[in-house]
Order: sequence, then C-alpha cells, then structure tokens
Amino acid sequence: MAKIMDRHFGCEIEISTPFQEAGEAFESIINLIYGPKSLLIKNSYFDSINNYKKWHLKTEITTEAELCTPISTFKTIKKIQDVSKMASSAKIEISTNDSLHVHVQANDVDPRNVLAAWLLYERTIKDCFPAYRRKNDYSSQLIKCKTQKKNIANFLMGAITDSQEHHCIISFNHYEERKTIEFRISEGTLDPDHIRNWVKFCLIFVDAAKKIDPVITLCKEVNDSNINDLISELKINDKKLQEWLKDRYKKFKKKILT
Repeated sequence: MAKIMDRHFGCEIEISTPFQEAGEAFESIINLIYGPKSLLIKNSYFDSINNYKKWHLKTEITTEAELCTPISTFKTIKKIQDVSKMASSAKIEISTNDSLHVHVQANDVDPRNVLAAWLLYERTIKDCFPAYRRKNDYSSQLIKCKTQKKNIANFLMGAITDSQEHHCIISFNHYEERKTIEFRISEGTLDPDHIRNWVKFCLIFVDAAKKIDPVITLCKEVNDSNINDLISELKINDKKLQEWLKDRYKKFKKKILT
C-alpha cells in the first residue's frame, strides 16, 4: 500500500510562453537540476506515460505548451520546486489560460470512496481557488447546482459518470488503464510553495479517502464543511499546508461563484 511520502504523482504545468522559447529555457534548467538529457521536447500533443526518468514538454491546445514532471514521490518535491523557481526567474509566462494538474497514484483506493470524500468537500476545496477556475469548462464541478439539505448519496451516481470525463474537476478518465486520479482545479503557477502544498494536499486527500466510512459519508449533507473542518477531518498536520489553505480560503472565498 502506498503511503503519502511514497505515493507516486506527476504534475502537468501549462504555460503561455511560446513553445520554442519555452523549450530553450526548460532544457537548460532541467538538465542543470536533473542531469543531461532529462527533458524530452516534442512539438506535438502526446500522452506522457511511463515518464519515470524524463520531463516532457509538449504542445497544449488551450495554451502554448505543457510541461510534465517525471513520475515522482514527495521525497523529490524539492527538485520540482527548484525547476519551477528557476523557470519563474527565467520569465516563463503563466496566464489565466493555464492550469496545474496533479495525477496521483490510486491503485489501492476505491474510486467511490474518493468521490464520496470529494463531494463532501468540493465546495470548500473550490473556495481555495480563483473564481475563473471554479467556473471552468476544463475543470467542471461535480455538484452543479445550489442545494440545501441534500445528502452526498444524492450525487454519487452522477459523480461516478461525470468523473469519467477528462475535463472533470477530479477525473478518473485514466483510472482503468493507469490507476491514477487527476486533480484539475488549480490555476497555472510556477510558485514553488503552491506546487509543494497543492501536491501534498492531493496526496493526503487520496490517502484520507481510503480510510473513510463510505456509508457515514454518504449520509452527510453537501456543503456542510469549512476550511477548518477540511483540515481537521483529513488530518492535515503539515503547518505550511494548513496556513496555505487558510490563506487561500480567506482570499478567494469572498469572490463566490455558485
């Protein structure tokens, strides 16, 4: 069974810098940090699979390019942060067209557990992100309407269907073939702290979902949580992550989109 520190993940960092310019910058940065020939540059869209050793830079239809990390564990997050920090210094551009996707290994977790947990906390998690990411066709939410006094069970079957779509806020599109879950709500960023904290949250979330009582969770009411509940119930003990979540919740919750 995978634990938080050794559960595999991979990030997709969308960028708005033109492809050729981005390739030149990232080749220099990644080879410096990871060693020679550590970046595959391909001027086309392709699935980054089995990339345990190399970063991938490819085209992306919604923006200029997408940079994919190797399949990693949290033990190596510092190296990913070093790449993002140097890329930011190199003036790699991030715009509102861009997003940060995190794929997490979930071969040891029942997808229904993950969806039940997500439905319980979706509103709170969304409130940690900018309004333009909460209402976005490329990260469509699972609870699509205002609701009062409805249990999680009312939404589970629809969520099972919707989560099979690639553009769902939490996507199981690749679960059958790769046993991974994709978290798609985050805005694009090269901020090393953002990358570190959001990746760790996704890892903690999957681990916590494995341990929930699905029957009790399905009986709980939608939207019946806040950021402190989320931190407490997911047992998030990392102080940096706690503060990051609280700061973003305070910043973005004011600009509510339903």
